[in-house]
Order: sequence, then C-alpha cells, then structure tokens
Amino acid sequence: MVLFIVFLGFWGHARGRAENQLQRIAGCIERGLNQVEDDLPALEGYVETVRFIQATLEPTLAPCVLREQQFEGLGDRLRFSDDPVEQHMGKVMASFHRGLFVGGDDADQPRDNLDLERWFRQPKGHERRIHGHKHAGVRIVQEGPTLVHVLDVHLRHPDRLTSNEILPYLHAEPPASQHRAIVRRKVMRRARSEKARPLLLAELELRVCPKVEKTPQKRGFSRNLQHALQQSMQKPHRNSLA
Repeated sequence: MVLFIVFLGFWGHARGRAENQLQRIAGCIERGLNQVEDDLPALEGYVETVRFIQATLEPTLAPCVLREQQFEGLGDRLRFSDDPVEQHMGKVMASFHRGLFVGGDDADQPRDNLDLERWFRQPKGHERRIHGHKHAGVRIVQEGPTLVHVLDVHLRHPDRLTSNEILPYLHAEPPASQHRAIVRRKVMRRARSEKARPLLLAELELRVCPKVEKTPQKRGFSRNLQHALQQSMQKPHRNSLA
C-alpha cells in the first residue's frame, strides 16, 4: 500500500491524461486509511494470527502430527476468545479440521482445494478441447478413475505409445466405484426424461418390493405403474436399468 502511494506521488508530478484519475485514487486511499486508522492495530493482530494458522498448514515446516496438534491448540484458543472475530476464526478452523490433515505426510496427496484444482487443470483442459464447451462436464468426475490417466498420459510418456506398452492394459477393468457412478448417471438421466420416468418407477417398485402383498390402498398405484410399464415395453428405452 505504501509503495503504491509513493508510486502515485511520483506520477503526480507528471502531466498527462491520467493525472486527474491518479490524484482521485490517491485521495480515496488517504480517506479510506483515515477512516480505519483506529482499527488498523487490531487488523494487524488478526493478520499475525492468520500467519500462525498458515504455518500449521505448511508441510515443509513440521511433520503432519505436530502441525495438527498446533492447529487444534490454536483453534481451541480462538474459539474461547472474547473477540468475536477470533471466535469466528476458531469455528471455521473446527469445520475445516477434518479434511486438512488427511493423508499424513504423503507428498502425493493434494494439500488443499486449490492444489486439487491444479491437479485437475490438465485433464479439464483436454475435456474442453474434446467437446468444445467451456465447462469440462461431469464425465471427468464419473469416469475419472480411468479417464484422468488417459488424458494425462502425455505428461508421463511424451513419446508415442507402442503396442507393447498398451497391450498390458487390454483386459483392464474399471473400478467398482466408476461402475456405480455410471449406473447412477443412467438412472438420473431416465428420471429427468418424461418418457422414461414411468418405466423407471415401475422397475424400481418391482426391485424394491417384488412380493409385497398389495393392499387396497396400493392397488391403484401399482395398477398405474403396471400400465406405464406396458406402455414403455411397447417402446423400449435404450438406457434400460441393469
């Protein structure tokens, strides 16, 4: 901030189109500093506290166990402070504590959300170039266990892949989590479709309660589902539930 004011003062002696605008900016900064002059010492204390918190999240300064203990002690002190700002800091630290130290000192784990976003930056860029949309889409999340390795293969293997290098992956199977994610995607697509929704409801009812005794209250509902099932079977949907 001080360097910026000095910069404005230096350019204040110059003459040009931007002179009036620079003088207005300098005046706004000075008025703003005068209004918060009494609060600046307290803000400096908050900044120092934030620096202590950041130090507990830096993996190069101490082992994970020690940093977690320091984080917990600092959070407890802030939560029981008389300052409402420090109390809010303590509450935020408590809410984020569960996911900050997952993985221990493993260097392969993303450090925070920003590091996770950087890890996905390359494959998301490739997805945008593939389909031409600004948003990367949900395919990278649902098929990520196998898709991300394919999109990032050039980072580990800059040359062209040969048949001998690809052959070991001929019979590779996607993990169970990816299979479940794809099934959920198909179910949600059918649930959004007005034509496929009746058949989906009928299939789900038969799957959940195939042998339930139909009471008079449920007969009408089941009859409607049965009618919807018959209509849907006449025009089978391509995304049938497995």
